[in-house]
Amino acid sequence: VIVVMDPDYGSSDRMSNYSSIVSQRPNIGDPGGHQLQGIFMCAGAGIAAPSDPYTGLSLEDIAPTVLHLLDVGIPSDMDGRVLSEIFATGGPADRDPVISEAMTWWPDEETARAGGPDRVAADERAVRDRLRALGYFE
Repeated sequence: VIVVMDPDYGSSDRMSNYSSIVSQRPNIGDPGGHQLQGIFMCAGAGIAAPSDPYTGLSLEDIAPTVLHLLDVGIPSDMDGRVLSEIFATGGPADRDPVISEAMTWWPDEETARAGGPDRVAADERAVRDRLRALGYFE
């Protein structure tokens, strides 16, 4: 998956600090001009065999569709839609998607860091302890 942000959104480069911030960006100078095309394929129990290619699909439709297949609530503020046209009768086709509470935005960057530097250090200690127990180093 190649991520290209919607022109109305931006992202943080702080994934190394356990941040997954995606936030609204009202003023973007140059959001880029890429036009990406893709393919969508699916197969398995409960999936219909289409006579024609699907149209009008979006990358954002994958997450809500997968959540529906797993019978998990779809956050009310999630982009995309359930691709109900891919389902054969029975199973996911016969039940309505469950819409759950909105995920909303992170209240602030510090909260998004999942505890900040202390949490990172604790995670690193836990990984080192596990690797030590497995004999990878002393």
